[in-house]
Amino acid sequence: MVDDNVFNGDIGFIEKIDGYEITVNFDGNKVKYTKKDYKAIKHGYAISIHKSQGSEFSLVVVPFSFKYWIMLKRKLIYTAITRAKKYLIMLGNIEAIRKGILQIEEKRKTKLQERIHSMIENGQIIMDSESAFKEIKEEKIENISIEDFMNS
Repeated sequence: MVDDNVFNGDIGFIEKIDGYEITVNFDGNKVKYTKKDYKAIKHGYAISIHKSQGSEFSLVVVPFSFKYWIMLKRKLIYTAITRAKKYLIMLGNIEAIRKGILQIEEKRKTKLQERIHSMIENGQIIMDSESAFKEIKEEKIENISIEDFMNS
């Protein structure tokens, strides 16, 4: 499996196809994929607003529908429209757009901090880095691949 400093969610453009070898350009990082690595490449005809964060695109199309009302949030709409460098197309239900712009998000209610503290107190999380990585060091780390993390 090819690594070459490419991570899940990175967007690249096919630069060259030479027989069974494909060269993908990830913002200047050119990576060559052979036939056995093809499964690592996914088409990106459309991506979510979340995945687009931190990127800009020449053309952005943002659909608005009450079907996905949970996504009609001011901050998300702001993120979507600020991804466009040259063209922005907003289409769909005008009332959905209005609701999204007017809707201010509530502060997220999460119990993550409480759960982490509980796990530390119960010994499920080890805060000592030497102990935490001891198990990993003892395993054959070269046998670990990205699929091990994606399928768990």
